Amino acid sequence: MANDNRAPAAEWRIVGETSPKSVSLLYKLGLGAVALIMVLLPIIYVGIIVLVAWGVYEHALHPRYQLGGGTVALLGYLAPIIVGGVLVFFMIKPLFARRPKDYEPPGVLPAEEPELFRLIYAVCDTVQAPRPARVLVDFQVNAFAGFRRGLPDLLRRRLTLSIGLPLVAGLSVRQFGGVLAHEFGHFSQGAAMRLTFIVRSVNAWFARVVYERDAWDNRLRSSAQRSDFRFGIILHLARAMVWVTRRILWLFMNVGHAVSCFMMRQMEFDADRFESQVVRSETFAETTRHFQLLNAAWQQTIAQQTEAYATNRLVNDLPRLSAMAAKRLATKAVQANRAVLPTAKAGWFDTHPSDHDRIQASKALGAVGMLHGDGDATKLFRDFRATAQALTKHYYEEECGIDLKDVTLHSFEEMSTEMLAAAEEDELVEKWFGSLLNTHTLAFVRLERSQAASVGSLGAPAAAGPFVQALLKADGEAVDAGNALHLLNAGFVVNPKDFGLKKGTREEAEAAQRQADFHVAQARTKLAEPLRLTSALFGDAVRAAQANDITAREQLNLLADLISRFPNIADSLLRLHKQISALELLLLNAQNAPNSPFWNEVAEKLATSIDADTAAILSAFSGCEYPFRHARGNVLLSDFLCDWQEANEQIGAIFNRGRCVFRRSLTLHYRVLARLACLVEHAKSSSVA
Repeated sequence: MANDNRAPAAEWRIVGETSPKSVSLLYKLGLGAVALIMVLLPIIYVGIIVLVAWGVYEHALHPRYQLGGGTVALLGYLAPIIVGGVLVFFMIKPLFARRPKDYEPPGVLPAEEPELFRLIYAVCDTVQAPRPARVLVDFQVNAFAGFRRGLPDLLRRRLTLSIGLPLVAGLSVRQFGGVLAHEFGHFSQGAAMRLTFIVRSVNAWFARVVYERDAWDNRLRSSAQRSDFRFGIILHLARAMVWVTRRILWLFMNVGHAVSCFMMRQMEFDADRFESQVVRSETFAETTRHFQLLNAAWQQTIAQQTEAYATNRLVNDLPRLSAMAAKRLATKAVQANRAVLPTAKAGWFDTHPSDHDRIQASKALGAVGMLHGDGDATKLFRDFRATAQALTKHYYEEECGIDLKDVTLHSFEEMSTEMLAAAEEDELVEKWFGSLLNTHTLAFVRLERSQAASVGSLGAPAAAGPFVQALLKADGEAVDAGNALHLLNAGFVVNPKDFGLKKGTREEAEAAQRQADFHVAQARTKLAEPLRLTSALFGDAVRAAQANDITAREQLNLLADLISRFPNIADSLLRLHKQISALELLLLNAQNAPNSPFWNEVAEKLATSIDADTAAILSAFSGCEYPFRHARGNVLLSDFLCDWQEANEQIGAIFNRGRCVFRRSLTLHYRVLARLACLVEHAKSSSVA
């Protein structure tokens, strides 16, 4: 008989019905006003197109001056026609811009998950919303109901419900039922349902046509650069007019967003009322707070798996690993007795109210709830583990583009043990070094003897906090100024506000970089002594562990040796930090480079320097083995830091190689210190025992 991993079905019931709230006249007028404005904006845009086209037509047929003879007169007649024609084309083009094909997550059917659909249908009936025609599962830390296929689904009232499995794994049946009630509550009123569709569709359309570029934009740019000087002026003028139209679209986009935000926040309050009535006000508050933890846990899980992927290893069940991380975060939050809920008020351009305001509104409602039953929401699935594992593989292959033939998938149980161990190491390295660890402080971490250092020096990391913040701020300013300087040297015109400059000139960027470098040096000087004391005390602790813990001595020696090598490559890592950022900007803007020779000169100079520093870092760890677990067993550290040892001469390949070595070097440095801190702590515990 085959093994059955199915959990017992969840036990729940809904008793009662929601009491629909009468919609005020002011609310109806607000809905109508928002809908009218959102429809008028595209109509106004079309009107502008018609006016421009009419102007081109009038000029072509009825020029207001005699053509006469000569090239200047001919250009004077043709220029408005060409510029106007190009402008009309680029203004019309967005109206027919195809929506990019969305990633389609897998779906589930009622016959496959009867208990899940029973809850979904019960909630829909309770809030008097249409039942979904399709249910999809994905990796959002959320659930979303909407008209996925646009207008055809709206006309037929065919809802699609998307359920995030990390959400299911982290909530109880009652909490999950409340989230469903919130989503379907948006669609319990026909007017709100249609308005939501209009607002989101128009805002999404504006955002796409303002920011997306296609082959036509590239053709216009290249034609303007390659054409004869006289014709090139006309095309550059056309490009300027296209830029103006996009500014108009940008203005419309922000107007549409502004007028819709207030009403969208009111609609969220309305949907919250349905959720509170279904699950009670206290559960609504619990769920809202728990969302913060689930999102933080998901980000933490993805970061941990990104690190694991560098060793060709991944977990086979992302939702359950994320839920485990959320439980740990919740425990830490309770132990620390600190609030996990932001209290900031919603801004003018926020589509959702603040969590604090939503909880207060729910408390004022005092709902007792209708959904009874507890237990994990995972019990709504016949076999949540199998579903989560299948979707995890689908996510790796379809969304991340990972070839699973090159990766070893590990069980949730194995990876959770590893994650808990890593979390313990993070706490211990935080205890020793606090916020002191960053790119600029690598050279100071030396495991020397403390000599005159005292135990009281352990407070140094906390006391150094302001200096660390000053260092990070100055470092960011130095990187921004350097990026601006490289772009200017490559022939670009920069917006000074984007780089924290007063003027977009080379002299201003150089001055800003000198000033930022001076502040970096100041902050590093102030951090040198706290770091020396902390590192020396830590070195004493490592040596004590080497003497007391015979079983871990070999590993302690290996890790201490690796740490001793980092000061020698600190300068290379600092240069990579700045150069990778600058080259990335150049590569992103390569197609828009106004002067190709200048771009090539700057990019090649950066690539040469990156290649040299990358080689220096790999050479520093020559012969060393990667000290942690790897899917391929024993792996040379140089192979871990970079999956390929010889980059070809292409600038993009050198950039990717350097970025990989830089990121993994920083990760290695932190992880080695964290493991050392853990071994030190275990050695202390063993000696006390």
